Amino acid sequence: MPLEATLRQICPLDLTAATTEIKSQSSYASRSIYQGTKLLSYGIKFVVGTSKQTHVWRDPWLPTHPPRPPKGPGAAKYPHMKVSELLNQNNWNVQLLDQLIDPEDVSHIKHIRPSIIGIEDMISWMYTSHGKYSLKSGYQQLRNKPHDHTTTPSPNLFPTIWSLNLPPKIKHFWWKSLHDALPTGEILKRRKIVSDDMCIQCGEAQENTNHLLYQCRVSKEIWEQNPAAPISGTSWTNNSLVHNIALMLGLTTKQRKEVSLFPFIGWRIWKMRNELLFNNKRWSIPDIINKALLDYQQWQESLNIHRHDIDQKEQHKDNNIIKSLWDVLSKAQDYCCFVDASWLSLTDYAGIGWVLYDKNANIILKGMASIPPTTTLIEAEVEALRSTIVQLRNLGYKGVLFCGDPSTIYKNITIQDPKEEMK
Repeated sequence: MPLEATLRQICPLDLTAATTEIKSQSSYASRSIYQGTKLLSYGIKFVVGTSKQTHVWRDPWLPTHPPRPPKGPGAAKYPHMKVSELLNQNNWNVQLLDQLIDPEDVSHIKHIRPSIIGIEDMISWMYTSHGKYSLKSGYQQLRNKPHDHTTTPSPNLFPTIWSLNLPPKIKHFWWKSLHDALPTGEILKRRKIVSDDMCIQCGEAQENTNHLLYQCRVSKEIWEQNPAAPISGTSWTNNSLVHNIALMLGLTTKQRKEVSLFPFIGWRIWKMRNELLFNNKRWSIPDIINKALLDYQQWQESLNIHRHDIDQKEQHKDNNIIKSLWDVLSKAQDYCCFVDASWLSLTDYAGIGWVLYDKNANIILKGMASIPPTTTLIEAEVEALRSTIVQLRNLGYKGVLFCGDPSTIYKNITIQDPKEEMK
């Protein structure tokens, strides 16, 4: 299902769900949906095409951080106005903008170039170059923005977790642990899912995240017997989960190794608990440590293989660049034009440049220019391509193959006839 359709089902695209406070007794699923919707509200942007589907006062279509609707006196007078009503023959109706919208937002709107070829409006994620949401970009935004939960630990711990050289699933496990979001007995009983919240390993205390990972006598013995660096059991006597995780992260960084064993041990303690809970199978302490060591060794081997592949690619990089140039020229009918753009921010002028080669790799023409600010790098690339096509068409060149960074823009673009209309 397309992103637009999905979002229209889970929220009305004004993202009101993100502004509604969630109740403390809400389920884990409800909290997850709330946090996900709140995250989307920071990065969803409506990309203006024909402007017939985007609401002026409701949808986040301004090129701001985060995107938002404009403000102005027109909101009360025309509450259901579409962005297309602010246009006059594919150009902004400046007089109408000045009447309805605040001056600060008018300047943002003027940076937006409406579509001249009838592309429909679309929803884009502004923190990736291709406009599609990715887990990596979502987590990056969570790390960069301040967290608003009053019980959240020091923000420095989260970057430390994500910076560790670990498998993604183990990073995510420790991230959830730091948020106290693991489905332990304490949390499940609070949500009325189970009636017994005692630790199934020792049966001596309530099973919360801190007890499970650090204070249970079984877990303490695992930490004390691990071969990486013996840790005294008194290290985990603190009742604060944040304190104990910070202590573990500190020991991890002090090892000065590319990969530390400690996070793998905590991960295996969690797996041990689940194996006992769901399969009624109890692992011995040596088994837990051996499994953690195996995880650790397999991860190191995968890093070595990856590093070897990178070294091989670097060795052939220059040869591949030269080979790629000749490969491109061999596909051109008469000429090949390389186009590029540089982009800094929403307020800085962008730079564009192009070089025209013949079939023998001789430079025929080249040019460069600065253009008014654009909202994204992709928009600057498109403007660079459009400007180059116009110049070469006016000079009478045909049989030109265009190449650039975003392959989706340049696919199958050629000038076959200088008299052909621009589409």
